[in-house]
Amino acid sequence: MCSHERGACGATSNRPYRGTSGSVNWTFSETRNPGAPGRCRWRERGTTTAIPFFFRPDDDGRVFGAPTGVTKSAVSKVMAANPKQKEGGTMKRMMTLLAIAGLILALAPGAWAQTINVLYTEGFVATSPTDPYDPEIALQGTDTGWESVSGWTTPPESYGGGNGFYLENNASTPDGDSSYTLNGAGNSGSKAAIAQAGEFTISEAQRSQGEIVFTADWAVNNTLGMRFIAEVGGKWYGSEIFGTDDGSNGTIASAAVTEWVEGTSVNVNSGTWYALLDGKSLTSRWSDPAWDTEPLSGVPDGEIARFGMNYNHAGNGDIGALDHFVVTVVIPPPAGAVLIIE
Repeated sequence: MCSHERGACGATSNRPYRGTSGSVNWTFSETRNPGAPGRCRWRERGTTTAIPFFFRPDDDGRVFGAPTGVTKSAVSKVMAANPKQKEGGTMKRMMTLLAIAGLILALAPGAWAQTINVLYTEGFVATSPTDPYDPEIALQGTDTGWESVSGWTTPPESYGGGNGFYLENNASTPDGDSSYTLNGAGNSGSKAAIAQAGEFTISEAQRSQGEIVFTADWAVNNTLGMRFIAEVGGKWYGSEIFGTDDGSNGTIASAAVTEWVEGTSVNVNSGTWYALLDGKSLTSRWSDPAWDTEPLSGVPDGEIARFGMNYNHAGNGDIGALDHFVVTVVIPPPAGAVLIIE
């Protein structure tokens, strides 16, 4: 058995078990030496390339490359329920095979190893202009490649702290660089921090590779909530709302974040999204609903030209903060992948 646990298999035969469970074809070979670890491989049906995976010999028994949720201890329990077998014990072998197949399919139906590629990361650390953390310099006046969208009509590049987003480095951040962006007080309209046009475009080819996921750390000092946003074909789409309950929105005090909501994620391809209503903007007040109530399954097809986060505001003192915005693509394994255990 492919486990680092001595004697987990306990058999004396290397004759392979073979069987089928659903669409998964199995080959399971026991080792002649019960003290040695067995080998596990999975391959795409119809190919000869086998990819190894191993149980990691640590406390939680995580598995490299195996179906999500399958651990050393879980498989060992299945093996423990099947005593040492003699050669020719076909029925017991098949029962063991089906038990393992059922375990893996129950824990992770169809979920073999995935590939997660980071496409883009913004940590809101700037080096220009001379003092990018001057609160009078708006986000677009820095070299982050991001901009502030607010109700401030006087050139926003010259005055960020008035109500738009600007850079700050006055608090601890989950990514450890102490740098993040937040909006100043002074306008009751909703506000957004977005990647500028040309900063990074998520292409249709990248979207077709797998599931596009947005992840960020954030905080807001009200319970009106925030949304991840994405622009396709010149139209904005917003995710479901986060942070509408006390304790779910972090803490901001004296224009500094003292508690972050860490690692919030949304699926761009298949999550719940809403279209921005015609005639509305990202700066519409919370009391003036700007988003359609008809949910969409994912952001419509097409390249995503801009993205970011939109905060619902209703008062001059409402403040939102954002840090460590990450775009990833989760690529599924090849179609028709099967697992070989030997």
